[in-house]
Amino acid sequence: MVQYVNYIHKATTVRGGPKNGEAPPILRIEVPILGPRFLPPSYIHIQKRSPTPAITPTSAYLKPLHIIHPFYNPELAKCPQCDSKNILWEGWNTAGYREVHGAHREETALGYQLKCQPCRDSPQQSNYCFATTNAKFWENKEHWEIPRE
Repeated sequence: MVQYVNYIHKATTVRGGPKNGEAPPILRIEVPILGPRFLPPSYIHIQKRSPTPAITPTSAYLKPLHIIHPFYNPELAKCPQCDSKNILWEGWNTAGYREVHGAHREETALGYQLKCQPCRDSPQQSNYCFATTNAKFWENKEHWEIPRE
């Protein structure tokens, strides 16, 4: 999933940002847009793809994965501390995924990191790097500002 999201993000982003009103590239029609919520394969996926399916109980314990990435949520492209849009998306959260409580079942979330240049240069701010799965990133947002599918 991470490789897929990296690919579609790279395929639809202008390196260095758009210049002179340049439109971002569009995704080829052959590439499906999946996500941001990825569900584990169900029994029917296994059953219908093999004449003798090896169904094990462990696949029932897999949880959905929600990707919090600028491809799906471009509105998150600002610092949660100072609201600056002078940020740099820095890569996947190095701590890995987080366990989260979903509305109907337990889920996991994997986020992206951003670095804020004004906070980095400010002597008053100690934090300038935020992961989109960290509670600090969301603490100043209202519930209606949280992205939904």
